[in-house]
Amino acid sequence: MFCIHTKELCFPQNTLIKYFQQITDPYYADVKQWKRDYDRCEMVLFANQCIPKICVCGGPITLATDDKGMSYYECKEYEDDGLRIRHRCFDAIKEELEELKKKVAEEANNRMNDDELHSRHRCFDAIEEELLELKNEVAEESNSRMKMKDELKEMREDIRLLKELLPVGKMKQGDYSVREYNTKFLAGGLLDIHGEGTLVKMYREGLREDIRSKIGKTVFSTLGEIMQEALDVDEGGRPCDRSVSPT
Repeated sequence: MFCIHTKELCFPQNTLIKYFQQITDPYYADVKQWKRDYDRCEMVLFANQCIPKICVCGGPITLATDDKGMSYYECKEYEDDGLRIRHRCFDAIKEELEELKKKVAEEANNRMNDDELHSRHRCFDAIEEELLELKNEVAEESNSRMKMKDELKEMREDIRLLKELLPVGKMKQGDYSVREYNTKFLAGGLLDIHGEGTLVKMYREGLREDIRSKIGKTVFSTLGEIMQEALDVDEGGRPCDRSVSPT
């Protein structure tokens, strides 16, 4: 018998022949297929465990996907701080620890004064102390997250108000002519946001003081009417037919 050498291993010839027979035998091919099917089933079971049908609290869930494409779920009936499952784990550990301490105390009483378990008592005390510290850290992190959510909500509201106010700040006539101001106002994207009465008020407030004083307190029902009136005043024309909108 001789051996076939590789860089690191030495295989007997008979072993290699049996190996090649196994990988070419249809029986082993079926075994491999069974292994692949089992791996797929295991992956499906793992996925079902990761994304359950209901939440751990018993409430319904909704599925979501983050920016990286990872799936997760959120409970519909519970305001999730992201740490409530960890809270349940801490409570379970504490409950189990209390049971162990009771058993150790009973065993110690049976052994009279010297229970020979003082080191185990110290371990339990250390575990309980560490568990309390972890619960405090989780509580602080939970409060911090809730505070950040409130701050984020306020910031979004401020951004929304700024977006609404930003176009209004731009709609000032300044050194523009009324015709240029009309074009700028119509292109500002305000027509899709505000009603006719609000648009008339915003347009009047954006006019120069001299144009606004000449128009006076005349009531206009549409934006087209006040635009045409301001255009007539600026260009020295006669008052317009208010039923015609500016082009």
